Amino acid sequence: MNATFNAGMLLKRRALGKLPKKAFVTLSEALSWLAFNIPLNSEILELALRSDDPDSIEGARSRLMKSINQLTDVASGGRIEMRGKFVRYPDFDTDSVKTEPIPPNAFHDFARFDVHHDGLNPGRGLAWRYSSEGLLDMATIDRPKEAYRSVMVNRDAFLLHMGKMKRVPSRKTELIFPSTEAILAQADKMKASGMNGRAIAANISSITGFEGAYEMAVRALLLGRYPRGRGKWVPPK
Repeated sequence: MNATFNAGMLLKRRALGKLPKKAFVTLSEALSWLAFNIPLNSEILELALRSDDPDSIEGARSRLMKSINQLTDVASGGRIEMRGKFVRYPDFDTDSVKTEPIPPNAFHDFARFDVHHDGLNPGRGLAWRYSSEGLLDMATIDRPKEAYRSVMVNRDAFLLHMGKMKRVPSRKTELIFPSTEAILAQADKMKASGMNGRAIAANISSITGFEGAYEMAVRALLLGRYPRGRGKWVPPK
């Protein structure tokens, strides 16, 4: 498997990224920040977990399991507010379900991370398995009778109680990973100036406001977005 972005890259990351500045971050952003020093949305995190390196798979799995256990343990004591959409089988249409606060006692029973749905399933740990070849297999993801989907975490409370588990970053390492929409909009501008996808991914972090958009994550976002071709970036005047 020739992955452009995988678990091994997450395990090697040392600089501590900064959570998005919004009242609530997604569950995937919170857990990836806690486990790998960088906040990733569920789409990018899922891509990163599709690795063919057994050591990287085990390492990433171990860190994520530790992170979800830490977070739900603290949240069960009412110290971190989390919200989500409670769904029951067979109606898993989250569009018709309102986002509501998750009661602290629920985390005793719903502490199993579902990366595909940014959710919490019954049980503890991770809601997927790996194939015999060592690949993350979404076909094996849990099919629970009830679950929380689209889970969000209160940013300030999370940093207050979980941030102490991370080292304090210096100004040089405080990097914000931009939103997917912002990255794609900037990438389109760079493409229009004559740059190909690979060059965009390599250079976007040099632009103010995109310092935290590191290359492999941007490559994953741009897969299939532009036709193949060569081109060099001409900086905007």
